[in-house]
Amino acid sequence: MSKPKILIVDDQDVFREALVRSFREAGFCEQFDLVEAANGAEAVERVEQHEDIRFAVVDIHMPVMNGVEFIKRFRADFSDRYENCRVFVITTEASRALRTQMRELGVIAWLVKPVKPKMFIHTLRSRFADELTGVPAQGAAAS
Repeated sequence: MSKPKILIVDDQDVFREALVRSFREAGFCEQFDLVEAANGAEAVERVEQHEDIRFAVVDIHMPVMNGVEFIKRFRADFSDRYENCRVFVITTEASRALRTQMRELGVIAWLVKPVKPKMFIHTLRSRFADELTGVPAQGAAAS
């Protein structure tokens, strides 16, 4: 049986690599597989290809299909399959109107870049301790 997935959607290779490294160092890869996409269109393809995505980390400003468009499509087209998927936004955008719109689409956390991956891992652990029971409690995340 395959492991549940964490989907990372960001057009910045360096930021995706930092998150992947942080997830690995924090022990998340013992419980989850990581799936990456460089824009919303690629993310839709990954969602169609993979089952059991539990968490999605999404940037807003991306080429081809931005994060807002992806999240709207994800919630509309895949809501039955991913009703309980937790969506995080990590972006340079700080608009209150956009945050409100994203909350209405089920986004549960919004972090403004620059975000240290260690801070994101800490936020994930603190908010979802019950759902992360298979992830080791200790682990040095990259800064």
